Amino acid sequence: MQELYSTLKNAFNLGDKHILILKVLKDEKLDAKEISKKTEIPYGRIYNYLNELLHFKLVEKTTKKPSLYFISNLNENVVSFMRGKIGEQLKAQSEIMHLLSTFGGGGHVGLIDNSEQFTDNHINMITESHVFHMMSVHDSFPYIIYPEKFEDFFKLRQMITKHRATITDADLDTTLLMYRTYLDALKKGKKLIVIFEKASFDMHMKLIKSKLGAKFLKKMLAGAIERLVKYQVDVYVTDEYTTMQMDLSETRVVLCLRYLGTVNGISIFDSNVTKFFNHVFEQKIKESQPVLPLLKKLYKEL
Repeated sequence: MQELYSTLKNAFNLGDKHILILKVLKDEKLDAKEISKKTEIPYGRIYNYLNELLHFKLVEKTTKKPSLYFISNLNENVVSFMRGKIGEQLKAQSEIMHLLSTFGGGGHVGLIDNSEQFTDNHINMITESHVFHMMSVHDSFPYIIYPEKFEDFFKLRQMITKHRATITDADLDTTLLMYRTYLDALKKGKKLIVIFEKASFDMHMKLIKSKLGAKFLKKMLAGAIERLVKYQVDVYVTDEYTTMQMDLSETRVVLCLRYLGTVNGISIFDSNVTKFFNHVFEQKIKESQPVLPLLKKLYKEL
């Protein structure tokens, strides 16, 4: 745990006082006076640090007065905090690359050599964009249809990785980070547009029902239907075989292949290339069908 606090301090610029507060709130709920006493931070200054930790979403508080401050899940709060900080850096980077492209600075190409690098790119693109397009590689099942409750999300992820290769990492930390990334994107009003194989949809519906049960599947479908409608997420299925993963934001495109357990791809920052793949994606949508009616039909049949 000390290593975690050191990383928050050194890599993300939290102060000594912030760390003291996190330590005393690790296992109990306290009001401001109790926190001041335990940390020896003057009561007149304690709210400055508490409000900053609340802003970072590292600490929570009750609504009933006097407010009690607490940490419901330190690991999840830290991941959310890191995503916010990294997102700020990515946004700045994306804006700079966009300006360079606009003023003739040329594009930038990066190679992707493994699933870890693809996962980082995937998460970063969702974080940095306002509109995110994704066409899933063959056999993939998009996270946007996964259950909203993290325990069920992780259970489904574990089951899928036991039955097929995946293009993104499947460990607990990465799964939590992916979960938070998609959830945050929806809550922030980002537009997500997804295409994946109809054959993959059918295969995963049967697999989930077989391995996790009809009750689990029906609950997942109900949540997915509600989520797609509430956040106006556009998800389509195609009868075509999708040979590669395509992630597309306003400023870059990532193309990736998964073959014999290996993942390789390319990330391109270039306005003309991005514009071209936007046209490609729009054409793919015209050749696909919305998944929402299929979800509703299957839900009624269960």
